[in-house]
Amino acid sequence: MCADVVKEPQPQPQPQSQPHSNSRMEEEDSSMKVEDDSMAEVRKFECEECGEILNSRSKFIQHSLSHRGVSVFCCQNCEQLFYCEKQLEQHISLHMKQDRDLTRHTNIHTQAKIHVCEECGRTFTHRSSFKQHMNIHTRAEQFSCDECDKVFYQKASLVKHKNIHAGIKYACDECDKHFNEKSHLKRHKNVHTRTLKGENWPRATERVKQKAHIGF
Repeated sequence: MCADVVKEPQPQPQPQSQPHSNSRMEEEDSSMKVEDDSMAEVRKFECEECGEILNSRSKFIQHSLSHRGVSVFCCQNCEQLFYCEKQLEQHISLHMKQDRDLTRHTNIHTQAKIHVCEECGRTFTHRSSFKQHMNIHTRAEQFSCDECDKVFYQKASLVKHKNIHAGIKYACDECDKHFNEKSHLKRHKNVHTRTLKGENWPRATERVKQKAHIGF
């Protein structure tokens, strides 16, 4: 079973300023506006193992754990980290659903041509991809293996199957196990990279740099 999602630290609440009169606040806002923009904080995280500097905590955790031979999986959309690839795939599907919903909505405005599968709701912008997908439901076209009696409804599935007859194997570099499909090997590697819940994360030397004031 996969461990919990890797949680990033919550930002510390900013101290609240004391109340001022309206005129005083307007003066301060006016005089400090340019300074605030030019002195924005840039947070960096330095690896204590090799000195490499990362620009986000999620990238730092990924990098630091690589020194231990441990992998975590990062969502490229929101940088959330996960202990195993299956959790990441489930998380990405949420992004994809949001993207599909947005695409359907924007197509109302743009009137872009889109192909929607009435069986499962998947959408396609290319008719060729849509037709290949629909064959899974209609089974109008079959792809048969010439070495056994198995039948497939997508050509890509037949190609994967033929690799089994050809003896193509994907070997794990951590142990002696071999797999017929690359996806099965990737899933297996989680056994080697999975970390225990509650493990102490590597500590970062956090650097806070200030952008130089730009005068005009």
